[in-house]
Amino acid sequence: MDILYSSKVKTTISTNGCGNLHALEAVHKRNYGDLIKIGVSLNSAPVSKDLHEYLMKHRPMLKTVYTRKQRIPETARKYAAQPGTEYYLLYMDVVDKDSLGDSLPFHEFYRDLNALRKVHQNIKGVFCSGFIPDTQEFQVLAQARCPAGTTKLSVLPDGTAYPCYLLFRNSEFSLGNLLVDDFETIWNNPVLDIFRQFKGNPCRDARCELRPACHGGCPALSLLISNDITAPDPRCMYGITHGE
Repeated sequence: MDILYSSKVKTTISTNGCGNLHALEAVHKRNYGDLIKIGVSLNSAPVSKDLHEYLMKHRPMLKTVYTRKQRIPETARKYAAQPGTEYYLLYMDVVDKDSLGDSLPFHEFYRDLNALRKVHQNIKGVFCSGFIPDTQEFQVLAQARCPAGTTKLSVLPDGTAYPCYLLFRNSEFSLGNLLVDDFETIWNNPVLDIFRQFKGNPCRDARCELRPACHGGCPALSLLISNDITAPDPRCMYGITHGE
């Protein structure tokens, strides 16, 4: 922790708060400020007395994966309403076709997020800018299919760089190795071109109110689930094919 702090590397420690509260307390005592933050996942499981006391005392960042079965769990609502608490709703990634039924079409997630923000302005959504690009912070995303190779890269522990962590299993998307290759060579790899070029929303769902602004979702998931990187996001397509 001290090495990260002295290097000014912003870090988030992600935990479910079970069994490691003493270690988390030790982090707070070091007073790392905004450089090292703690994020606690809250789901439908009951919050223990010790975890409740920790949440009320330190007001860490909170996060919940938003799914068809789990919206904001009741156990989390009272903490989300606490002044000064950052609460993040994560749009669910899927790793195989069997998981599609657990996710929501993006427009449903976005609609629910905006409704919740009218009540709790401290709630923020976490989702791929391949849906609605964050042009307020990164104007360049207006012309990109998704953030891969534009505002982010993902790196394995051995130094191998990929456009996105969802493509780690696809060796053809390896960009090089940061421990061996210079960054300019990796950053200029033509593999990134498909992510950097927005040629129009591939989704043809005319009913979706987000379609004019949407970039089609996550191309990595389209490749993973549909075997077609140019296809619209499979989470939205699942909703269409199942009459939702």
